[in-house]
Amino acid sequence: MVWAKELGADVYYLEHRGYGCSLPGRDRELLENLKYISSQQALSDIANFIKAINEYRPNSKWITFGCSYSGALNAWFRQKYPEYTVGAVVSSAPMLPKINFFEYIQIIEKVFMEHSPKCVENIRQGIDEIHAKIYTIEGQQQLHQMFNIFLLEDNLEIKDLFYNLLTVIGGVVQQSQWMVRDICSIMMARRSPIENLSFIYHRWANKIQYFYANKQAMNTWMWQTCTEFGWFQTTDTAKNIFGSVLPLQYVLIYFWFLGQLNKKHKPLKINS
Repeated sequence: MVWAKELGADVYYLEHRGYGCSLPGRDRELLENLKYISSQQALSDIANFIKAINEYRPNSKWITFGCSYSGALNAWFRQKYPEYTVGAVVSSAPMLPKINFFEYIQIIEKVFMEHSPKCVENIRQGIDEIHAKIYTIEGQQQLHQMFNIFLLEDNLEIKDLFYNLLTVIGGVVQQSQWMVRDICSIMMARRSPIENLSFIYHRWANKIQYFYANKQAMNTWMWQTCTEFGWFQTTDTAKNIFGSVLPLQYVLIYFWFLGQLNKKHKPLKINS
């Protein structure tokens, strides 16, 4: 946006089909039309949009930009439709689809490490404290009080906690540097690391709940990840601040469970 202002450029913000208002039907009709939601269709949508604008604003020079998945779309668009743009700004884009995206948490840790190694150490200590409390009745009661979770025999609830913490901390890195500073200021507060993690968890819990409550956005993203990309965020390399608590098998089960939780009619059947 700063560059656009300096160059006197117009900015268009495009909505990816299948998210927000651009839905191919509702409920059962949507399930039948999910095949029209894909990165290839999104690239064609961008091309059609630029072509339409060019009809009444000829000789325009276009540069696409985006972050994460939208960043990857930019690079793919530049490759597939080079005649439509003069360049692309690609930020934090996972270019190659893969099932086990363990590099994600490594990048998250790298960003926090560049900001404050002490912050990373405190996050790691907080995670270790959660681990230590799993194995005693007193510790489980403390986890219930701090994070409002109940530990079951299969420990799925504790993995839910770790996944939600990963979602919060990873989402902060994707949002902005000032939110990284905010997280680290909390982790450096004069409480124990696990208490600081609990504060962070509850502070951003409403955002997690909003994401899961947005059934359509969640189902659409599950559709795309399961049919095109993978990019399942795991800790299958134990050299990270979370250890090895989120293996690929659990993350796949977690996505399946959310799909069942969000459905109203028949299950969303996809090929993973």
